[in-house]
Amino acid sequence: MKIFRRIAALLLVLLVSVVPVSCAKKGDALKSEAAKQLSRGFECTAAVTWNGSSYQVKLARPSSGVCTMSFIKPAELSALSFELGKDGLKVKFGQLEASIDPTSLPQTALFNTILGALDEAASPTGVHAAAAANGGYRITGKTQAGSFTLMLGPDFKPRSLAFSGLNLSADFKDFKFS
Repeated sequence: MKIFRRIAALLLVLLVSVVPVSCAKKGDALKSEAAKQLSRGFECTAAVTWNGSSYQVKLARPSSGVCTMSFIKPAELSALSFELGKDGLKVKFGQLEASIDPTSLPQTALFNTILGALDEAASPTGVHAAAAANGGYRITGKTQAGSFTLMLGPDFKPRSLAFSGLNLSADFKDFKFS
């Protein structure tokens, strides 16, 4: 009987010491694969809720690296778009275009926050944790705007993004990697 207890204790010690390492390896592999997929170009539509206001936007980041966000709804903002490239941030409203300070309009903060989270998730060092969840993956990380949770599908396409401290959430639709 004593031998069985000793074997059981030994197995328990081995199991406890191996499980965290294998889980860490899985998390690191998920971080790496998520970063690989999310660093690609993409386009999508997102339903965004921020401080009680709802927006529908089109987001795009082609492989060239110039990011754009165009408002679809509300109708009053449908002529408003942002473009972020090597030359800084440009705001466009209809035919008008201007380079601006990225913090000067609330909507630019929305644009920078969403893209900042996707950029952080595209860098394995920007991700705090990655784990399988709800038939896909949960990525948590932090940007200058705060901590975020990014839910990905099994194909690593973003499903949703939440910044609980900012009262900001986005549900992604029609997400396509380019």
